[in-house]
Amino acid sequence: MQTEPLRKNILSFGSVFSDMSSKDYNDFVSQTKRPRTKLFDRKVDL
Repeated sequence: MQTEPLRKNILSFGSVFSDMSSKDYNDFVSQTKRPRTKLFDRKVDL
């Protein structure tokens, strides 16, 4: 079963931002949140 290798691969991304400063991380979060908000937080008439 490939569950354990997949789990380890997913968890390896947990430390990706550990060497980033708080200021840079907050900037990254705000920059990625802005387009996502525009894309998914809009009114859609069905």
